Parts: sequence; C-alpha cells; structure tokens
Amino acid sequence: MYEIFLLIIGIFLIFVFLKLRNKNKKATPKFKNNFLKDKVLSGSMLSKEIDKIKCKEIIRK
Repeated sequence: MYEIFLLIIGIFLIFVFLKLRNKNKKATPKFKNNFLKDKVLSGSMLSKEIDKIKCKEIIRK
C-alpha cells in the first residue's frame, strides 16, 4: 500500500515538472535575448573601464 502511494506521488510530480518545463520553453527566448544583450553591454562597459585604467597608468608613467 505504501509503495503504491509513493508511486502515485512520483507520477504526479513528474507531470507537474513537465508542465512547468513547457511553460518555461515559451518564455525563454525573450529572456535569452535580454541576457545576451546584458552580457554584450557589460562586456563593452568592462572594456571601457579597462581603457580608462590603461590611460591612467600611461599618464602616471
């Protein structure tokens, strides 16, 4: 009896997990695009900061 109960709970959890995955698949493309844009922006900001630091070092020399 106990094993049957656990089996039913396991199947229910698998169905819930699959439902959530299907919902997330629809939402991911927008998120991925925003994430890539943020990465590119942060990369350009980083390169600007590095350039500023290099300029300061050159001025010090």
